[in-house]
Amino acid sequence: MKIFAFSDFHGAIDLLPSLKICIKELSPDVIVFAGDVVKGYARGNEWLAAEREHRDPIKEKQSIINEIPEDIEIYHTFYKTLDELNIPSCVIPGNMDAPEGRFFAGVLNFALKRNQIHIVQENMIKINNMVFSGFGGEITENEKEDYFVLRYPRSEIEFSMRKAKYIVLPRTFIFHTPPISTLDLEGGRHKGSQVINDLIELYQPSFVFCGHAHKAQGTEYFNDTLVINPGAFKSGNYALVDTETKEVIFGDVKDYDTE
Repeated sequence: MKIFAFSDFHGAIDLLPSLKICIKELSPDVIVFAGDVVKGYARGNEWLAAEREHRDPIKEKQSIINEIPEDIEIYHTFYKTLDELNIPSCVIPGNMDAPEGRFFAGVLNFALKRNQIHIVQENMIKINNMVFSGFGGEITENEKEDYFVLRYPRSEIEFSMRKAKYIVLPRTFIFHTPPISTLDLEGGRHKGSQVINDLIELYQPSFVFCGHAHKAQGTEYFNDTLVINPGAFKSGNYALVDTETKEVIFGDVKDYDTE
C-alpha cells in the first residue's frame, strides 16, 4: 500500500492545484494529513503574548474576529479538494486548528456526507489491511487549551489511544506532535513530546506520521516503528511511503506546477 503524507498546510491554497496533479501521478492508496489546515496567526500571537505578559488572552480582539471568515473559507477549500481526490483520507487537527469546534465544523460536513474523508482524532478506520488512528494538536503533560491553540494533556491522549492495544492488524498512528527525536528539532529546539515516545513504545505501531516541526523532514526508527515527518506542506513538502518495503520518498508538490 502507498501512503501519501503531508502536514502543516497553513492556508497554502495556491498549492492545491499542484497537489491534485501530484496525487493523480503518484496514485496513492491512502492520504494522511497530520494537522494545521489554517493559519491562525492572530489567535496564536495573542496566546503567546498573553503567556509572555502573564495575563489571560483576549478573545474579542478585532484581528481574531477577522480570522473567522478566512478560517471557514480555508477549511472548505481544503476539504473540498481532498474530497475531489476520491482517495481515502485520514485527518487530524494541528495545534493551530483552533477553536476546536471550528475545526470539526469545517470537516464534519464533508466526512459525514462522503465516504473518503475520515477524522481519526479519537477514532480509528480500517483501510485495506491497516488500521489508522490518531490524535492531533500539541500534546503536553498537563496543559489544555482549545480556543486560541489546541493543546491536549497526556491523560486525554492516553485515554483516547487505549483501544489500540486490542487491534491485531497492522497499525498506523497519526499525530501532529512528533516524538522527541531528530524529527522534532527546529531552530535547535525540541518541539515534540515525550508522551508520543511513550505511546510508540507502548503500542509499537508499524508507522507513525507527525508534523509540527516544519523543517525536521525525515524518518527515524523507534525499534520496529518507522516514524515519518513529511515536512511542511506550505513549503511544498510531502512524503510517499510504501508500507510493504518501508521505502520513503520525499518530494515537493511545486514540481507538479500547473503553469
